[in-house]
Amino acid sequence: MASPWRCLRRAKGEAVRQPMAIRRTLTERLDALEDLRKSEIAQTYIASGDPDDEPRNLTVSEFVIETRRRANALSALGVGADDVVAFASPLSEGAYPMMAATMATATYAPLNYFLESEALLRIMRASGAKILLFSRRFDDGSDILGKLRRVLEALPHVVPVSFGTGERIAGVLDLEAAAGRQPAHWTSKAAGRPAERVIALFHTGGTTGLPKLVPHTEAMYDAMIEHCGAAQGTGPGETIISGLPLFHTSGALQAGLVPLMNGARVVIPSSRGFRDPRAITNYWRFVDRFGISIGAGVPTVLAALCSVEPPRPMTSIKRFLVGGAPIAKATIAKISAMTAGAEVVEGWGMTETCGFSVLNPRGSAKVGSVGLPFPGVEVEIREFASDASRGRRCGAGAIGELVVRGDIVIRRYLDDRPNAFTADGWLRTGDLGRVDEDGYLWITGRVKDLIIRGGHNIDPATIEEPAYQHPAVHLAAAVGKPDKYAGELPVLYVQLRPGAEASQQDLADFLLERIVERAAVPKSVIIVPEIPMSGVGKILKLPLRRKAIAAAFEEEIKRLSIERLHIRAAIVDDPVSGEAVVLNTSGEKPNLGELAMVAAALAGFSIPYRWAEAPDVMPRGEP
Repeated sequence: MASPWRCLRRAKGEAVRQPMAIRRTLTERLDALEDLRKSEIAQTYIASGDPDDEPRNLTVSEFVIETRRRANALSALGVGADDVVAFASPLSEGAYPMMAATMATATYAPLNYFLESEALLRIMRASGAKILLFSRRFDDGSDILGKLRRVLEALPHVVPVSFGTGERIAGVLDLEAAAGRQPAHWTSKAAGRPAERVIALFHTGGTTGLPKLVPHTEAMYDAMIEHCGAAQGTGPGETIISGLPLFHTSGALQAGLVPLMNGARVVIPSSRGFRDPRAITNYWRFVDRFGISIGAGVPTVLAALCSVEPPRPMTSIKRFLVGGAPIAKATIAKISAMTAGAEVVEGWGMTETCGFSVLNPRGSAKVGSVGLPFPGVEVEIREFASDASRGRRCGAGAIGELVVRGDIVIRRYLDDRPNAFTADGWLRTGDLGRVDEDGYLWITGRVKDLIIRGGHNIDPATIEEPAYQHPAVHLAAAVGKPDKYAGELPVLYVQLRPGAEASQQDLADFLLERIVERAAVPKSVIIVPEIPMSGVGKILKLPLRRKAIAAAFEEEIKRLSIERLHIRAAIVDDPVSGEAVVLNTSGEKPNLGELAMVAAALAGFSIPYRWAEAPDVMPRGEP
């Protein structure tokens, strides 16, 4: 079956590239939107998370005019097309107009304000931001404004500009007050070559080392608004609920800019979005009151909704857009039952592809697949063992690394990233997957998340999917624990549902009966109070993997029975190996004999280690 929205054709097995082009800039789209739909509601905002509270609505005309006035105010400050404006805001009433105004005038560079000050400083320096535009109120945390203040103190050349509700800050320009003095028409638009102008700069990846910054261009957004809107079905007459943060592409684009620019209504249920427990508890009441037709979120949001019974089947909601991680089949079945058959539409994307770039067609979804690429997007599966620079294209059904290119795919990072692209210009995603005979893409894991036990590759989903079948399991994450003989052994971290009870042995016995791949049976099941999550609600496996590494090292050392020493392992980033173990002792230092014993015990691990304080008798331990 051919893709219903593929516009590129293959000739003799080769992908055909089309030049980047642009039909309408963002400002032209805003003007056209106002002409067509000025009296329709563009945005509904409820700060409290309670759908019974009075909503604050913006019509399309009000939304566009607010965007123009804010863009004019930025221009009046001397901000231009080549300037980067760092942006920190929750889902406030004026956040989307302010975001669009920043994109129309300069380069929007959102900050994940949950990061620590040092990480924010690195991102700001790497982006070259000229202005920090921030909300005066954050309900997400008490110290966010304090962190931003510390960033500004360290970067005196950055101009602070505020907006929104909350107490005005002495010496900081209030952009909304300035915008109120601006006319309702454009006084200045971003100049330069529209197709190549960088409209946004998103941070992705880790928070240590040189930040990975992803530039999005005007041409990329032109294609994204068109094709993503059509694929999602976020057009006129539809209402989508938005609860994802603005520093993530899904919150800024798929649940924000895309539906807004295509004439759909966006409902914001809380200033904290889906991080607000009230927004989840009251989710079905929001659907009922505002006639929500499209839901959007990550799998953990949908899993949480399964615990909230609606008063009756929610017939208004047609589909849920979900991506970012695999979703359990039991979750899909439960959501369908709660909504009189709403589709859970899985998709794939990354910051480097402006969010969604692959999505299941409405009415033609394959459960478990992430669907078909958008027009102008090409995907391939390649195997890189034989040709590390280009890779060998795999046939239908074969698993390999996903590579992608197209109109909404970056062609560069802000800084040079060796090996990020193949020799023939495809972006290496780091995702493992396969393409079936109908062209549907199936994601099978992450290259770095694979658990390699004695040379045998284990997909974490092989463990996690059965774990979600247990009624007490709320979240599950399988990672590899270092082993001197097998390389890695699978372990499973589990967070139980509130009020549920299950022992580690109960869960281990449950999995033993359901995991068909013997090598994948976890060596241990660890129940934790809380599995770490990202700001957007995705499970973070890196802290769990590092927890498992530390446990492996400490267990080996404990077997030595060196009772006078209390040795703890901590994991740090390492510029050569990626990560390293640092051994700490409380009080006394190890002697030469003890150092030799530890070195012998840890010799089989591939991860390097060192002592926090190098003992006088031996400068450094190495495996």
